[in-house]
Amino acid sequence: QFELAVRDESVRGKMSSTGMLVINPPWTLATDLEEAFRTITLQLPFDSVKFSAECVLE
Repeated sequence: QFELAVRDESVRGKMSSTGMLVINPPWTLATDLEEAFRTITLQLPFDSVKFSAECVLE
């Protein structure tokens, strides 16, 4: 599960994050996306940008 959050979730009426669930991803995907999102977040006009990668086993 990968998520990119660009603003505080307490802001009502605006989307704060986006995510995707990847079934059977290649083993390098988390590292590859982390590098890509690190580059992308430098271009975004937000102060608090967060990226997370989590392995979901269920």
